[in-house]
Amino acid sequence: MKAIVEDRRFGFRRLDPVPEEARLRRFYESKYYDILLKGERGQDLCRLMKGGAEGDAERAWLCSTLYADVAALLEEKGRWKRCTRMLLDIGCGTGEFLRFMSGKGWKTVGLELASAARALAQEKGLRVHGLTAEQFLSEDALRRGSFQAVTLFHVLEHLPEPVRLLRAVRRLLAPGGILAVISYHSGEDRIVKHAFREWARSCVCPPGQPFCTCRGEALGELLTRRAISPGPGESERNPRARSARLRAFRKGAEVAG
Repeated sequence: MKAIVEDRRFGFRRLDPVPEEARLRRFYESKYYDILLKGERGQDLCRLMKGGAEGDAERAWLCSTLYADVAALLEEKGRWKRCTRMLLDIGCGTGEFLRFMSGKGWKTVGLELASAARALAQEKGLRVHGLTAEQFLSEDALRRGSFQAVTLFHVLEHLPEPVRLLRAVRRLLAPGGILAVISYHSGEDRIVKHAFREWARSCVCPPGQPFCTCRGEALGELLTRRAISPGPGESERNPRARSARLRAFRKGAEVAG
C-alpha cells in the first residue's frame, strides 16, 4: 500500500515507498502524458500536445517569455567564441525549446522518456533520445564535457534522487558551460540553490576543521545570486508560472568532486 508523504529532504510530496527506477521509467515512457491529457494538470503541455490554434498560441507565448529569458541568459553569460554551441535539454517534451534554440544557431539534443512527446519532437526533425541523463552519459564517454549549455525545466521533482542527476549533468558541461534550471516547486528550487552554492564554494570541509581536505577549489560560479522570477504579464497569462524560478551555474575547469 503506497501513501503520499512530504519528502523530508526535498520538501515536495512523493509516493512512499518510492517506486523503483525501472518502474518510474516505464510510467513516464507510457502513461505520464496520457494522464496529463485527461486531467487538469499541465494544461500548457496539453495544448502543445494537441496542437491547433491553442498549441500555436502556447508556443508563441513560450517563445516570447520563458524561452526568450533562458536564451538571453545564455547569450549574456556565455563565454564561448569560435566553437559550435551545443545545447542539451533534459525532459524536452515535444521539443519546442530545442526548435527555438536551433533557430538561434545552436546545435541541439534532447532527452525525453515519454514516448508520445518524444515522437512529436522527432517529427520536427529534432535529435531526441529516450534516455536518462546518466544513460546518455554512460552510453558514449565522448559526451562528457561536450555541451556549452544544459537545461532542465520542471524535471527534478519527478526523480527519486535529483541531486544525483545534477551531478551527472555537470559532467556533461564543457568548461565554461552553463546549466540553467527552471523549478516550479519550492522544494525543487531549494535543491538547485543548495547544489549551485556548494559547487561555487572553494572549500566544503566541515566548519572548524583545522585544514582543508576537500577539493580546495570551486567547481564554477553562480550566475544567479537570486532566482529569476516571471514578470506580472507572464504570471497573468499562465498562473502556473508564478512559482517558476530560474537559476544558472557556469562550470569552471575540471576539478575532482
